[in-house]
Amino acid sequence: MINPGFIVLIKREVMRFLHLWKQTIMPGLISSALYIIVFGEALGHRIGPMEGMSYISYIIPGLTMMSVINMAYQNSSSSIMQAKFLRFIEDILITPLSGLEISLSYIIGGAVRGTLNGILVLLLAYIITGLHIENW
Repeated sequence: MINPGFIVLIKREVMRFLHLWKQTIMPGLISSALYIIVFGEALGHRIGPMEGMSYISYIIPGLTMMSVINMAYQNSSSSIMQAKFLRFIEDILITPLSGLEISLSYIIGGAVRGTLNGILVLLLAYIITGLHIENW
């Protein structure tokens, strides 16, 4: 049986970054867009095609994963540090949740943010470059 407090803590983490989307989602999209535009367009023409594909298509998967990993890590670390700074980490620690459940809730919240950001980066790449994915 899943502890209801575990589900509540996951929802809290997800709702926290969705409510603050200008601070949590947009920076990853903006930095990825800058990478795509600057490195893809400016350097892409100088480097030329790599094994039959354009340089932009070559760097987009790496940019997507960089965004996923950075956003997932930033979500978990900033949420824990914010709880410590605002002194409500004690309230979380005294709940009837195990350490594993508390850790997993932060990890799942970070994974959701990272996955959402990765999907949005791929959508942004499609809008900017007309990216066509041949093999998922």
